[in-house]
Amino acid sequence: MRTLPQCCRPLQGEYWNAEQRDECHPEAERLRMRIVEAAAAIIRKDIRSSIVKTKSYPPPRWNGYLEQLTKNNTNFSTSQVIFLPFIDNPVSNEDTIDTTLRCAVNIAKSHGQKTCVNTFDQLLYSKAREMIGASDANSELSNVIVKLGGFHMLMSFLGSIGYIMDGSGLEEALDKIYAENSVDKMLNGHAYARQEALEVIHYYDLHYQ
Repeated sequence: MRTLPQCCRPLQGEYWNAEQRDECHPEAERLRMRIVEAAAAIIRKDIRSSIVKTKSYPPPRWNGYLEQLTKNNTNFSTSQVIFLPFIDNPVSNEDTIDTTLRCAVNIAKSHGQKTCVNTFDQLLYSKAREMIGASDANSELSNVIVKLGGFHMLMSFLGSIGYIMDGSGLEEALDKIYAENSVDKMLNGHAYARQEALEVIHYYDLHYQ
């Protein structure tokens, strides 16, 4: 069982009521930041595998990283990249997701891998998790790990910040900077590029008042 970081452990007796909170109360502000830190700690743990470790700064682009990774490799064995069989069915259909999972399990078995990792986008991720959770403990799906795609993971994290800050006056303040109809999408995590700049403004607003 995974041990949660200190900031992710249950908040004993601490609850956040968006309607009755005191905006000026320092304890409420600390609790809000603690919740954001808990969400960040969980997501950092999940996306750690996508971080490029390098001693140079700024870090190289993806093609430069691959060049550094393979420059001392003398094994030039021939490999082949091919498409997997096409599933002619609606992508959100449960039969399609089940077929995808079982196909991936069979491929993993053919390579001697006990655990099979599958990455889905946000819509299919929740359905795949439900299907694996409902499967029998002895099912071949019990060794499947479902991951949320990296970009959708970042969008979900940014959306969680907007959810926590709902009703804090942040939306009204942002209406003065951005177009009114675009603020909702930014707080929901659906406008990544603009929200990235927004979080910088948000950070300085909270810490350098």
